[in-house]
Parts: sequence; C-alpha cells; structure tokens
Amino acid sequence: MLPAILGGLAVSAGGSLFGNLLGRATAGPGFQPSPLMSAFGDYGLSMVEPPKWKKKADIAQFRNYVSTGDRGAGEDYLRMMADMYPNEKKYSKLLRRSLQKPVDLTSTGWDTADQIYKNAGLTFDDNEYRSMANRAERMGIRGSAAFGDFLKQNLMAQGKILTPQQEMISYMFGAPRRNDEGRYTNDYMWSV
Repeated sequence: MLPAILGGLAVSAGGSLFGNLLGRATAGPGFQPSPLMSAFGDYGLSMVEPPKWKKKADIAQFRNYVSTGDRGAGEDYLRMMADMYPNEKKYSKLLRRSLQKPVDLTSTGWDTADQIYKNAGLTFDDNEYRSMANRAERMGIRGSAAFGDFLKQNLMAQGKILTPQQEMISYMFGAPRRNDEGRYTNDYMWSV
C-alpha cells in the first residue's frame, strides 16, 4: 500500500513538473506589480534629466532645422525631447515660442513635393502645389515630413499612387494598369 501511495505522489509531482515544462498553464495568477511599484517607476522616469551637453546639442539641432527653413521638423524634434524629459522646461518653452511664429509651406515644402511627385512619375504645377500647401497649413501641418505624408495620402485617395496594399499585390500579380486620367485601377490581370 505504501509503494502505491508513493508512486501516485511521484506521478502527480512529475506530471505537474513536466506539464509546466511542456507549456501547460499553471494554476494561480502571474506577477502583477502593486500600484506603489508602478508609481515609483513613473516617478523614476520623470526624474531623469538630460546632461548640460545634451541640452545644448538638442537646441543646436532645433536651430539647425529652423535655419534650413523647416521650423516644423524642429518643433517635432522639440516635442520628442519634451516627452523624453518631462521635467526639463527648456524644451517646452522653446517649443511654445516657436509655435507662435508662422510657417510658410509654400516655400519649404517644394522639394518634398517635387520628390514625391517624381517618385510617382507625376508632374505638378505651381497652382496645384500652392493649393495643397495652403490646405496643409489650414490643417495645422507645419513640417516638411508631415507635409510629405499629407501629399502621399491625398495622392493615394485620388488613385494617382499605389496604396501599400496595392503595392504588395503588385509584387505578386504585376503592376496595376493606369486609366487615361492617370489613376491606378484594380486591374492586375492585364496583358500588354
């Protein structure tokens, strides 16, 4: 009788041991940090401050963006730094001052638009560009990278460039055909 009991205990212990090793779920909850532990983690992150040389380098980077004519890209950089170092007030003050100054996308976004249209095999005129730049400014777009995303979304909506899904399908079935107006169709099974 004793060997049977010991054998049963060995099988159950071995089953639970090997069951855990084989990926079966265990009974009981996993580790959950207490609210105090979570609060200390947030507190610790908020106390991180950039060294003096880093602040100088970040401000120089912002001024470099502004001097090249892309104030919006500099503002995006300052936002990132202000999120990374929430206790450092210099980034948020500089960002607040910069947001009060006007941005003119009609002059700074031309190179971005030119590259996007060239990559798509399209051309654009000055009137079309100015209307798109004015629309972007009314929507609050201030940087050339955000303006480029805005242009791509508009061109996709008009059917003038491929959506990511169409581009993925084109790798399997070939590029879709363009109609007479220059818009892409969903016709992938065409022959020339």
